Amino acid sequence: MENPLGFDRNIFDYIDSLPDVESVKSACAGVDNNALKKIFWASFKKYFKTKSALEKQKASLKCTVINRYFGSGIPLNAKITPFTTPHAFYGIFISANAKIGKGCTIFQHVTIGSNTLLDSKSAGAPTIGDNVYIGTGARIIGNVKVGNNVRIGAGCTVTRDVPDNCTVVQAAPFVIQKNSPQDNRWISMAKWRKIKAEKTKLIIPPPTA
Repeated sequence: MENPLGFDRNIFDYIDSLPDVESVKSACAGVDNNALKKIFWASFKKYFKTKSALEKQKASLKCTVINRYFGSGIPLNAKITPFTTPHAFYGIFISANAKIGKGCTIFQHVTIGSNTLLDSKSAGAPTIGDNVYIGTGARIIGNVKVGNNVRIGAGCTVTRDVPDNCTVVQAAPFVIQKNSPQDNRWISMAKWRKIKAEKTKLIIPPPTA
């Protein structure tokens, strides 16, 4: 049977088959970020509440599809309380063993991950308190306890406990002033190798007679 979730193969054919503007608008509403977040959390809650094996599997599948859409990894974990995501679930990864309290806000590309290194003193999964604000790209790793009402700044890496009512920020970046414009063009690795090879040839002295 053809995979009904094979979006990469079927989605553009489906879009081309839409007969009118209203159909397109209706389809767009179905993939609206806010609509998908509502479906995710409704399915998340249903997974733990329903006694029907079929409904549980459907709820799990919906969460899996939405995770795939956003490139996220939010597990079906009863110890995770639904949280606010201002920029949807993009890139959010949460360990299946993590705990997240009430009223938290988590921005995109946040990792709340386990540490399973056998010789590590901080092995385990994070426990996040209530009303915690976690900025973009922050990483909370290992057996870390983050207290209530904590703010974690964008890009911070947290590997030790944070008491209640604290703010975590990373060190300010060091600015290096240049006296001339910098070449910030992106080039492929193949082109970089070619340029480097050409420059190397220029500094090799010609053979002597």
